[in-house]
Amino acid sequence: MSFGEKTVLGKDELFRILKSISEGCEIIGPVMEDGKPYFRPVEGVEDVAWDFDTTVNGIKEFFFPRRSVLYEQTNDGIRPFDPETDKKRIVLFSRPCDARALTITDRLFMGENQDRVYGALRANTVVVGLSCEKAGPHCFCLSVGGSPFGTEGMDVSITAVGDDEYVLDMVTDRGKAFFGNRGRKADSKRLQEFETLKKRAEESVERTMRIPKDLPSAFESDYWKEVSAACLKCGVCTYLCPTCHCFDIVDEGFYRVRCWDTCSFDTFSRMASGEDPRKDKYMRYRQRVYHKFSYYKENFGVYGCVGCGRCTKHCPVKTDIVEIVSSVDEKGMP
Repeated sequence: MSFGEKTVLGKDELFRILKSISEGCEIIGPVMEDGKPYFRPVEGVEDVAWDFDTTVNGIKEFFFPRRSVLYEQTNDGIRPFDPETDKKRIVLFSRPCDARALTITDRLFMGENQDRVYGALRANTVVVGLSCEKAGPHCFCLSVGGSPFGTEGMDVSITAVGDDEYVLDMVTDRGKAFFGNRGRKADSKRLQEFETLKKRAEESVERTMRIPKDLPSAFESDYWKEVSAACLKCGVCTYLCPTCHCFDIVDEGFYRVRCWDTCSFDTFSRMASGEDPRKDKYMRYRQRVYHKFSYYKENFGVYGCVGCGRCTKHCPVKTDIVEIVSSVDEKGMP
């Protein structure tokens, strides 16, 4: 099997292979809880869901934990915490948006100032992706450079075709080494079916975000007060976002802890002196939009968004980032 060549496996055979290669690894995969899919650590491949919609959470938290202890202050001085990062892990069935989100956060955590823990977890984790047969009603991945059949951030991509068969695409050398030479070469019929399914999946993406070319010129517009008025400042959009990465460092007794933070919260930009450059809610919501669609693009060459739609789907007041960003040209420009 040459590198990058697509192969075909039956579901039962794929299950046996996944079960075999994941032995001795920590396994993370989608499971159903109260009728909704979540990514969770699981005991074995048999616990993983194979047919599911976009999970409530992404895989970000398994590389950038919600809470991590940095060190403890003891009578003998500082005792650093060194979390276990050398154990082999496998993420099963990441959707393309979540896998691609890793390549976006990589730019921050593995860039000029590298995060040792994040980098170690990335290096020791094989990401097995699962293509989306159909986009969900909130998805807009095509607008931000993604695709329901995208492979960015994956080591192996799996696509369901035919009757209980799957096309495997070895995306990286690590994925190829992990899976080995398994499966039969995809024939022209299967390859054609794969391309047909890909086209159909991309056509199923109904939402389109129009990102203004000159977003900075709308910075002082009253538009941001209007579109942020209904926001409850709950932070669900940020905590479920696969690319949001803001954090705070706090002391809990003798422990210094890094934990997720969000621009939704009142205290997000408040300084020790009490000064707050973004004291009003609209300023913080504006910051969220500009960070994703202006600042991150300027700094790293990609938008800080993968178009998963979680921020709209799970927002209690259904604040719609697609409508808000797409309407800047019409309502927010001076």
